[in-house]
Amino acid sequence: MRNELNTTPSLRPPEPQGAASHATLPGDLGGHPLDLKIPRQSLAKRLISFPALLGGLLVAGLFVTVRDFTVDGDLWWHIKVGRTILATHHWPIADVYSFTAHGRPWMAYEWLGEVLLAAVQRAWGLEGLLALNLALGAAVVLGLYALTSLRSGNSKAAFVACGLVLYFIAVLCTLRPQMLAYVFLILTLIILERFRQGRNGTLWLLPLLFLLWVNTHGTFIVGLFAVGVYTVSGLFEMRSNGLESRRWTAVQRLQLESAFLASLVALTVTPYGSKLAGFPVDMALFHPLIGRASWSGNPCRSIRRQGSSYWRC
Repeated sequence: MRNELNTTPSLRPPEPQGAASHATLPGDLGGHPLDLKIPRQSLAKRLISFPALLGGLLVAGLFVTVRDFTVDGDLWWHIKVGRTILATHHWPIADVYSFTAHGRPWMAYEWLGEVLLAAVQRAWGLEGLLALNLALGAAVVLGLYALTSLRSGNSKAAFVACGLVLYFIAVLCTLRPQMLAYVFLILTLIILERFRQGRNGTLWLLPLLFLLWVNTHGTFIVGLFAVGVYTVSGLFEMRSNGLESRRWTAVQRLQLESAFLASLVALTVTPYGSKLAGFPVDMALFHPLIGRASWSGNPCRSIRRQGSSYWRC
């Protein structure tokens, strides 16, 4: 009887030879088990994660360091130029502010940042400028934290590294268009690092980034240099003392070169055409500084009483 039961044919269809023995998981479309797509964490979980907590501590540390609004002397000049552009709806092509060079050709080469400063000051006053200064400082800190975390793969190490330079970041928090340039440079490095790690989607944001950058500050040339260094570093293999450089594939090199050329084209999309892109080189080579530039600190200083801000000159 037992032998008869053992020899009874099974009604279950036999598994095809070579079939995967693993159970079907959510997202498994029947491919190789190693090709399963792991769902990403939701935004809510990321915001309450430990790396997010470390980023919040860095921002809090910056706010404590930059609790007083240090007014840079150039701030009012930038606001004045931005106000002029907003009022006239034209970009200046001649100097109307100085006495000795009145009427000479001149470009507002930081016009986009100046318009932003003027718009914030007109809408929210000094409190708005203070908030913008803190927001840009926080963007710099969080951007550096994201870059170092991406590069090292360790949020704790990134937190320590950013904490060590937090004071120097606070020193740079003087509200000028160049603060936007700091953010643009960090974003450029993040995009390039993501590309190096095989995530190519954000590479095509570089042309848009350089379009904003060239209209904001002349340091866009530093960003071009960074893209060039990344491109050249992948043209050969190298291993030395823990440093490793891997050669780009033909597709990767084509993508990098295409993004770089598109960024160069974006530099010409300005109110002044390609002249704005050539301004840093023109100033460095054909307009050397003569004599000494004198600068005196702004006589206005912030006074805080009972939670309110006052200004005394």
